[in-house]
Amino acid sequence: MTLSQPKVLLAIPGYRMQFCAAAGAADRVIAEAIQAQVLAEVTRPIGMNIHQARNAVLHDASKSQGITHVFFLDDDVVPPPGALMRLLSRQAGVIGGCYPLRIDKRIKTAAWDWTSQGSAELYDWSHYEGRLAVRGHLAAGGNLDVITVGGVGTGCMLISIDVIRTVLEKWPTPFQSPDEVGPHGGLVNVSDDVYFANRLRDMGIPVLLDKTVLCKHFGVVEFSEMVEGDDQ
Repeated sequence: MTLSQPKVLLAIPGYRMQFCAAAGAADRVIAEAIQAQVLAEVTRPIGMNIHQARNAVLHDASKSQGITHVFFLDDDVVPPPGALMRLLSRQAGVIGGCYPLRIDKRIKTAAWDWTSQGSAELYDWSHYEGRLAVRGHLAAGGNLDVITVGGVGTGCMLISIDVIRTVLEKWPTPFQSPDEVGPHGGLVNVSDDVYFANRLRDMGIPVLLDKTVLCKHFGVVEFSEMVEGDDQ
């Protein structure tokens, strides 16, 4: 697949005007995609829970004859210029950018490895030379821009239509909320993107993280903190 061929459905679930208007991220991504002639459609599903919106987007895309990818962008995540085209250039089935979370007063990354117990262990957040330093940047991929991880947050995630159709064939609702009953009984008890990553892991579908796509997380972590990292 060449870069002239992709047609991307840009999905912004849970569209909140106060975040999008302030961040301005969606309009910039749309403008870049139009200029590169890769934008197929923009959808802003509202009136449903976030996991329901993500499922609806995947099902709509799977029925399309022209869409090659879905790009999920949360309304409070601000990717850097050119993020979509950079992710497309990786020609991956599932790939995400990096955005920070605040966990127990520390800044973590919405990307993780699986522990021996099967839970998600978030990466720390820090910068070095324009990349994300994942666990000191030597333990996970060294100076590689793209590494394989256990999962990435859906706030900045590109998924190919082939992966979408493969997943939906086995898991019609690949996103579920923590308080729903999972496929094996019992409550899901994890976030919807961790649940989705678990479904990918079950099917042997790799997930990639682009350490150069460093996003802001509007209203969660100040940009000055994101640049300086949290090494304390």
